Order: sequence, then structure tokens, then C-alpha cells
Amino acid sequence: EVDTQLREVRVASSGAEEMVELHRTGILHDDHLVCIYRGTLRLGINLHHASADWFRADSTTALLPLPPIELLDEDFIDEARTTTFFEEGSWTAADKQKLYLQAKKAMKQRILTPEHLQQAQQNAKEQFSKIFTNLGYHEVLITFAKNPSSDTHNFTMTKLSASLLSSLSA
Repeated sequence: EVDTQLREVRVASSGAEEMVELHRTGILHDDHLVCIYRGTLRLGINLHHASADWFRADSTTALLPLPPIELLDEDFIDEARTTTFFEEGSWTAADKQKLYLQAKKAMKQRILTPEHLQQAQQNAKEQFSKIFTNLGYHEVLITFAKNPSSDTHNFTMTKLSASLLSSLSA
């Protein structure tokens, strides 16, 4: 899904559900809080992070050096769908915020895996290839910048030769 200003391109979404709990042992009684959080993590390309020359072309070939796939929205938990499964004792807003952050972290760890990111990248390649093929380009060459947390190569290339790159840059 491409927004009308082409700021973000959503290429994958994944629903997540996480049960988290807090337990406090007291002198007279124990406090226990268990909540189930639900949300949808949307992965895609934020074109605000693209270089100014994210699109280059000659008459038949489009070259697209794109930023890495990322989580498009950090506020992915739907708080209206949060369920308090079990609550015993007295809990502060800070306690509940701690539980929320614990659920958010667990959801991100489960969804932002190399496999999910690779699938999202493949989806992005297919979407961009379709768009630019429909615009009349015979070949669409797509590169993705690596996620800054990655310590491997700067770019992953798809069907890109050095000679073609230099001819498009000229």
C-alpha cells in the first residue's frame, strides 16, 4: 500500500498478541497483574529516510536505491483491545506502563526477525517493480540499504551490475 504523498510504502503487517505479567510479593499478600496486549506491526519503507536520488533512470531502466525495511509506527499496540486477564492488589500507572513496555518489546522481538524483514523486502521489490514496470520501464533494479544496526555490507543488490550502475549515474 502506497500513501498518496509517497512518504511510506507499507509492505507487510503482522498481528501480535502478548501476555505479560507482574508479580509482587508482600508481607500480608501477593499482588499479581496479567494483561494481554494486541497490536499490528506494520513494516515498510520510510521514504523520508531515502537519499535525494532514490530514483534514477534511463529510457528503459529504473534504479531505486531504497532505505531499509523498518517498523513504520512505534505505537502499534491497540490499547482498546488490551485485556486485563487477572488483577489482584494495587497497581500504579507506572506499573501498568512497565507492563505495556514489556509487551511492546516482546512483540517487536517476535516480529522483527531476519525472516520477516527479508519477506517484507521481497514484498517491497515486487511492489516497486510492478509500479515502475507499469510506468514503462523494462527493467527495475532495486537496492536496499542495510539496517544501521547491521554490521555487514552497506547495500543488498538485486540484478545490478557495476557497468549498468555507472551508465545510469552518468
